[in-house]
Amino acid sequence: MSIASSVYFLSIDWMLIFLVHFVMLVTGAHKDDTNVRLRKAIRLYACFDTAVFVVNIFSEISISYVPQDTPIAHYSYEMKPLYIAHLLFTYCLVVLIVYVLFDKLIHTPLKYRNQYLFLLASIVLVVLVNAVFLYPMGDSVFSLLDLSVLGYSLGLYCMYWSAFQYRESYMIKSLSMTIFESIDQGIVLFDYAGELIMHNAMAERLLPHVSFPKAMREEDFVAQCELPLENHLSNDVYSLQTEMGTERPTAMRCDYRRLRDEDGTVTGNLFVFSDVSNDTDMLTGFQHWEDFRKFAAENPWNFDHPTA
Repeated sequence: MSIASSVYFLSIDWMLIFLVHFVMLVTGAHKDDTNVRLRKAIRLYACFDTAVFVVNIFSEISISYVPQDTPIAHYSYEMKPLYIAHLLFTYCLVVLIVYVLFDKLIHTPLKYRNQYLFLLASIVLVVLVNAVFLYPMGDSVFSLLDLSVLGYSLGLYCMYWSAFQYRESYMIKSLSMTIFESIDQGIVLFDYAGELIMHNAMAERLLPHVSFPKAMREEDFVAQCELPLENHLSNDVYSLQTEMGTERPTAMRCDYRRLRDEDGTVTGNLFVFSDVSNDTDMLTGFQHWEDFRKFAAENPWNFDHPTA
């Protein structure tokens, strides 16, 4: 019992030390000179605490074991000052971790904060479950169960997910939507069956004559835009210049792309609209020669012959 408990408490010490280092790496706080010195002091005290629990196996200087008759455990803990110092040390480490995360939280843009909030919630989960075990209420069998292992397991998994998976699962998706809405091109996306998936606000501004209901078919959209795509349905990529609107026509460039997965299966159709009025000669309505020549060179197959 004494050997197992010493190993258990020392594992908590070093797990929290590694966690301090991990959180500082995640938040970038490890570069601060003050934190470097602080981590050295933490490791020094941890070495002292390690020596205390090793000695405690042979001489109970930190914690004693009182016999008891329960269905789960035959001993209970009797805490001594050195064990209380161990508890204070571990909770100071927890406070340090929470402080580093909170400091990062308040100095981080709003869209990035959830990642650190999840890390904070994971730490709180571990502390609460551990407190339930250390300070059980009542004499039931349930109060004798060591629930701290459950807390460490769930908490550390949540920390791992927050540090490594959250950025890929949620941050990239969130930033992608921000870029999608902020880009100065109108984007309209249909799925493989021709059903509207999404469009950005710029598409509504560039195409005021097009209505965007929640359910919209691709052929209806093409008809409203009057895009001459009939002769180019076999092309996965096609670009054209046209005019949009009836009262005040606007010169518009439409880039069409058929999306495919790695197996070549069609997954969607993408329309990207660009306002080229700034690149259009106001007198003739044609693109400026240099811009048109570059466009024609990059898209040699996009013109019906003969082309003047």
